[in-house]
Amino acid sequence: MTAFTLRFFFLWTCLLNSIAPLLAEVNPPVLTNPSACGLGLFIEQSCGPLNEFPVDVTTAPGTSLGNDVYLKELRLIIKHDWDADLDIYLKSPAGVIVEVSTDNGDVDSNYGNPNGSCDQYTIFRARAAVGACSLPNVRNAAAPFLGAYLPEGNFADFNDGSSPLGHWTLLVCDDGAGNFGYLEFVELVFESTGCLPPTEIKVENVDSTFATLSWKKGTTCSDLIFEFGPVGFTPGIDDQPGAGGTVSFGSCAMPTLTGLSPNSTFEVYLRENCGPGLYSINSCPVLVTTTCSPPPATIVENFNGQALCPAFCGAICPLTGPWRNASNDQFDWLVNSDTTLTENTGPRSDYPGGGNYVYLEASGSACTNNKRAMLVSNCIQVVANADTCDMSFDYHFFGVHIGGLSFEVSTDGGMTWTSLWSASGNKGDKWRRKFVDLDAYNGMTVQFRFNGRGGNGKFGDLALDNIAFYGSVDLGFPDYVYYRDSDGDGYGNPNLFIASCQPASFMGYVDNSDDCNDQDTYQSPGEMEILCDDFDSNCNGNADEYFVTPVTTESSVICSGAMGFVAAQPINFGEISWFETLTGGTAVGVGDTLFPNPALLVNHSLDTLELVFYAEENTIAGCVSNERTNVRWQAS
Repeated sequence: MTAFTLRFFFLWTCLLNSIAPLLAEVNPPVLTNPSACGLGLFIEQSCGPLNEFPVDVTTAPGTSLGNDVYLKELRLIIKHDWDADLDIYLKSPAGVIVEVSTDNGDVDSNYGNPNGSCDQYTIFRARAAVGACSLPNVRNAAAPFLGAYLPEGNFADFNDGSSPLGHWTLLVCDDGAGNFGYLEFVELVFESTGCLPPTEIKVENVDSTFATLSWKKGTTCSDLIFEFGPVGFTPGIDDQPGAGGTVSFGSCAMPTLTGLSPNSTFEVYLRENCGPGLYSINSCPVLVTTTCSPPPATIVENFNGQALCPAFCGAICPLTGPWRNASNDQFDWLVNSDTTLTENTGPRSDYPGGGNYVYLEASGSACTNNKRAMLVSNCIQVVANADTCDMSFDYHFFGVHIGGLSFEVSTDGGMTWTSLWSASGNKGDKWRRKFVDLDAYNGMTVQFRFNGRGGNGKFGDLALDNIAFYGSVDLGFPDYVYYRDSDGDGYGNPNLFIASCQPASFMGYVDNSDDCNDQDTYQSPGEMEILCDDFDSNCNGNADEYFVTPVTTESSVICSGAMGFVAAQPINFGEISWFETLTGGTAVGVGDTLFPNPALLVNHSLDTLELVFYAEENTIAGCVSNERTNVRWQAS
């Protein structure tokens, strides 16, 4: 390359670099509907005016969104090699913005197939369209998203009565770096309608015979038609029920479904009546499970009478009443009345408010990673009623680290447990009630427990409240108590026990609580006390630690002036010292046997001559008999 050519190349490169930003900042052109194929419109790595692609809609089969026409589909082809960077929104001419798809597709490529023919696109279909109930949401799909999906937002938001004609705006933001993309095709598909169905049906409140729902209206609602039936039934049309369905009518303001049976699950559809003889298609179904209708409660624990406990992992929390913390688990349920210490987990208060509840504190390694906390009942005589509402409790699972909870029963004194219900994971910031059927245990004396499991982080404060039985009888604290014998010496730890409603046998447990140190085999009531070693071998405190039993002595009778002896037997393997006085004085001899001078016992009278000596034991540890024992040496 010549010097001139090289210089020209650098000049041209500099010129292109200088005008490239100016070229990139040209606003996207107004697109027809449908657009041309293979647009090749660059998607800026930002989210501003340069990422707004106007689509001019000039024809539609109606004039008023939500009344006689609605947006049925948005069709797209986008070429991009990292779809998770893209945030896609759609704005109507009236300014309403709906989220279409944000941060989906992970590291995969493209929306649709950018093969140049524009016949394989991604379809975002309105929830009000026929067949939309069976479509997956785009957030649960994978690139290149071929076929039809529900958008993340709801196209029903556009149904505000405004005109469908004008400039719709497709917003395609790229919030990543290093990966690029192009808009290749876009089309908005409208469909005429006389009456749109409700969408986003949610169950807000449920009782034993009714349910209150929320919803997003389809059109100008005149009346609302409910149809409910067993799960899987085929609904009807207009104001007529299908086989197995029941139709009722409700208000468009606050839909309340009545006439339900207690403790049952129903599939519910909604239809709108938009005027005489004008009905929508069915909404997508929603499941409604009614609660029980039990008799009055006979055992209730709402924890309002319990003392509050320190709010930290590992705190000891003594409970009274029909429920108590087990002593042989890994941490305790704590009584609380307000929010827990960690934000974004635990309840704000008890249910229904103004009282106490119990919860598992998750801030601490001793209370996480599947550690167990047991809430154990008294002995309960089960009385089951006609329906399945024999007991209930409220639970609260809010936090990304929630572990799990199971409700269990034992019929053999706690040797084995059967799970009657279990749940785990984040359920949202809401108290929920669970009813339990106890028909299988009617007439039996059993124990129940809540077996809580710590999660894998601090956002795992799960809670319990309002534990109630409807007919069963509290028989009180169990009669049989077994204590942990960790060192296997036959004596149990009084602080670690299993209370059982029936005689039972637990490995590593005994029926007494006499051990004073369950970690030392050589410290128990059956051990011999070694005196003066400052160690309570036989678990009776210091009652005999420094007490040396007086020795046993032998007296003797000899002839006057003869050779004789006195003897004493040490009790604690010590040494005998001999004295002539009961207290004080100097020892006149050492050893088990003392041979006094015979001259001392020369008797010159008719009466028996007696000489008294006193024996005292001195142990190796330095203990001395608490009193001296006398021994008599007699000469006749």
